[in-house]
Amino acid sequence: MACERKNFRECCYNSGQSVRRRSNQDRTVASGFVRRIGFGRRNMFGSQETTAVSGNLSGKVVEIDDSGNLITDILGARLIDVPRDASLRVVVDEHETFGLFPVDHSQPAMTLVAVVAADGPLKIVLVGDSASAMLGVRANAPVEMHW
Repeated sequence: MACERKNFRECCYNSGQSVRRRSNQDRTVASGFVRRIGFGRRNMFGSQETTAVSGNLSGKVVEIDDSGNLITDILGARLIDVPRDASLRVVVDEHETFGLFPVDHSQPAMTLVAVVAADGPLKIVLVGDSASAMLGVRANAPVEMHW
């Protein structure tokens, strides 16, 4: 939903509507304040002030291991500055998961997770089962990361 009036502050900022700002696509106005994600600096009140950080990363599934995990061409070294929380959306083929987990995660069975080790590639894992067989994903399927 975009603001149709010329005065953005009167139209949307004070009304509490959740809208995308036309002038800056990586900031969202929600409930009367600007929600920002990323890293920042301390403001004059001593609290953390953040700046908007967004990004995309694309790759593909290059291999399916013996357990049915989807191994991508996105290396862990490229994911150092990528957020690990639910603000990260990982889409493989038409399936999506949120967040980035270490190899020794404790997610429940049948949960689709994106797993990465610092020295290895990004893997898409269906905990306790074969992601390839259950989701129907094969090699060369697109993988996209959005944050």
